[in-house]
Amino acid sequence: MEDHVLSVGLDFKQFQHNIKDQNSAFQQLTQLALHVPNQIPHDVRTKFSIRHATWSNPLKGRAKTVTAAGKYSRCTRIYQCSCGMDTSADNREIPWDNVDCLAWVQLIATYDISDDENPRLLTIDKISGIFDHCVQCQELIKMSCNPRIPLHPDMREYALTYAKWGLAPGNNHYRYMLSDHESSLMYQTLANEIGIPQCSVAEDNLDCWFCPMKPEPSSPLLSEALVFYQPHITDITDRFALILMSAKQQEMAWSFDHRKQMLMDGTFNVCSSRVLLFILMVIDNKNHGIPVCQIIFSAQQEKASMGKNKDGEEFNMTVANTDNDVHERHALQINFPDVLLLLYNEELTYFKQISKARVPLVKAKGKAGLAFLAYFQDYLKTQSFRTLWSPGGVLLAAERMGVPLEKHKYFALYYHSGRLPRINVWVYTLVVRVLPAFFV
Repeated sequence: MEDHVLSVGLDFKQFQHNIKDQNSAFQQLTQLALHVPNQIPHDVRTKFSIRHATWSNPLKGRAKTVTAAGKYSRCTRIYQCSCGMDTSADNREIPWDNVDCLAWVQLIATYDISDDENPRLLTIDKISGIFDHCVQCQELIKMSCNPRIPLHPDMREYALTYAKWGLAPGNNHYRYMLSDHESSLMYQTLANEIGIPQCSVAEDNLDCWFCPMKPEPSSPLLSEALVFYQPHITDITDRFALILMSAKQQEMAWSFDHRKQMLMDGTFNVCSSRVLLFILMVIDNKNHGIPVCQIIFSAQQEKASMGKNKDGEEFNMTVANTDNDVHERHALQINFPDVLLLLYNEELTYFKQISKARVPLVKAKGKAGLAFLAYFQDYLKTQSFRTLWSPGGVLLAAERMGVPLEKHKYFALYYHSGRLPRINVWVYTLVVRVLPAFFV
């Protein structure tokens, strides 16, 4: 930055009031990603923000010049790079980290302010400052927090229209306040718009979309993404199964996975139904993981147990070691009511107790358990071991591979008051909204 200032000096561009110069000026504003109110919308990703603005007479005398053509005023705006702002004093939420970037811009423009509420830009007179960001700023491509996104002007105007009526509950024809049940009605209306009738069963909707005989999908993308579908029919099929793969995912699979390595990860608790989800993933030419297939299926209904041994006993377990996942612990307790579920602290207490037992064999088990826990605790104290399974390991891997860590919550906007969606809503959201947004 110092070399730039010493060799080039401040960037300075003055524009004449002709079409060619004004087009060049507007192009310069676009390249710098400057927000000009009522002219260039604010992009939350830009680093330049307005720090100061003053209005003055473009000629002389009063602040506003009145002529036969109207009122004119000159506006001077100062923009500063957010990566050069010190937020420690006023504790403002600026999404970019401070790396002492010195980039700034001064914009001088002339406006027609005949309409005080909506001044009209006439000419761009001058753009000056330090346009180039420092190296650290250019390398900074990830925000430290989510930016503040302003309310859409149409929504604000709509809200102001109703706010002018005060706290009146309504008039002789309509009310202005939502009742408790109306949020559910709105969700039902949205569901009807995507082909999910009110009070319908999720499995029936899926069968209507994917059945082999005259399917009626609510979106053509559902038919395009279908690879395999099997409904669960008692005494005919053993489980529900659905494999989805969009056209873009098929393209990615052929491009980056044909005769190459594929990754697979399984999870559950993605919707309100008890189904498992397996995602097949490939690595693209930028070292990014790309999901190329979703396999959704339910557990076998017929297999209620592991059978019996030669003595006629059903399989059972006495003690189980788990993490703190409440879903896993609850599932074990449902299937094995007498099981003792242990976490680390419970294990420690348990083995301490039996190590004091009078029976030699039980006492030996307690001492062996304590020895193992001490061994395990030493591992937990070792940073290299913790890194293998902690979020820090993911950050380290991303840093070594030179891949920025990106976390997106695509389904959060479609949850019903924070609750998990039904499986038909989840499938529709995945195919019609999430996957197209992912591959934009």
